[in-house]
Amino acid sequence: WSHFLNAPPSRSDAHVISGVYVPLIADKRVIGVLCVRSVRSSAYTEEDVKLLSSLAAFVAVALENSRIHAQLATVNAALQSEKAELERLTRKISHIANHDGLTGLPNRLLLSELLDAAIGRAIRSKKTLAVMYLDRDDFTPINDAHGHMAGDLALVVVAERLKRALRGSDTVARVGGDEFVAVIADLEDRRAVEPVAAKIIAACRRPIEVDGAECRVGVSIGISLYP
Repeated sequence: WSHFLNAPPSRSDAHVISGVYVPLIADKRVIGVLCVRSVRSSAYTEEDVKLLSSLAAFVAVALENSRIHAQLATVNAALQSEKAELERLTRKISHIANHDGLTGLPNRLLLSELLDAAIGRAIRSKKTLAVMYLDRDDFTPINDAHGHMAGDLALVVVAERLKRALRGSDTVARVGGDEFVAVIADLEDRRAVEPVAAKIIAACRRPIEVDGAECRVGVSIGISLYP
């Protein structure tokens, strides 16, 4: 510490005449220095030095624990961030595995799970469940005349119309090229499904604009009821 003690005094040290400098040691490393200074000559005794030396050990431990705590907090924050990112990726992978890449609707795999759950609810509630198989009529000419990108755009439009025609509690899935399945739950009886089918037909019959031209396609619906 001779270099430190013999260093030229700074402006704040100009009136310091005596001082005690005790190294702060943690894990055999010097992590700082504890110092007391006075404007009086020979202000500190050997007892003062011993007291400061004992105090320095506690200060060093406190500082080292604070450093370790800060490091642990940084590591924990990094782990939490990685965990959140992993959960986000897991959700994304699950969504990709269970949804149609073009329309975002549930795919055949997820439809099977949702249908099983809907049947279970129908059994418990003793209400009617309807499953509609929807096949677009005259859809192929759109692909032939305007290309597959136009056909994909038309499918996205159809998917949005189907979702709007149904309740939030209902399910519509894409199970093929231009084939969809709708699951309508909690119906009082079979007559309640007819207005729903009529609403879907009306929505699908509206023309779709493709490359500036209006294309008209229909829909065929097959309906199965449970029980």
